[in-house]
Amino acid sequence: MYSKPGIGAQTPDCVCGRGKMELHCAGRSAMNAGRYYYKCPINAKHSGSFKWCDEYHRDGRQVLTASEEEKGKQDRVVGCTQCCGHATPNHLTSQIVVGFMAVVLILLGILIGKVV
Repeated sequence: MYSKPGIGAQTPDCVCGRGKMELHCAGRSAMNAGRYYYKCPINAKHSGSFKWCDEYHRDGRQVLTASEEEKGKQDRVVGCTQCCGHATPNHLTSQIVVGFMAVVLILLGILIGKVV
């Protein structure tokens, strides 16, 4: 699980000079689902227009732990419209696979019962 910056954490200035970078969250289908990142405020694609949040804050600035994030998740979401909520994509995938396997086993049992 990825951490997002805590209240009062420094937001980086964009190298384009157009202001502070915006905080976003990688969507469910992204390879880094749930990972927070900063991007250029005018959506420009230039060198330095993208930074992973955890890498930017690695130098000791305030970053929330997973438990702190859960306590006030709804109150502190900043610019994130695509996050997966409380469940991680891997957890959801596991539940879907288990459910599908259960249905297959039940249907197989019914089929075997009719054949015998």
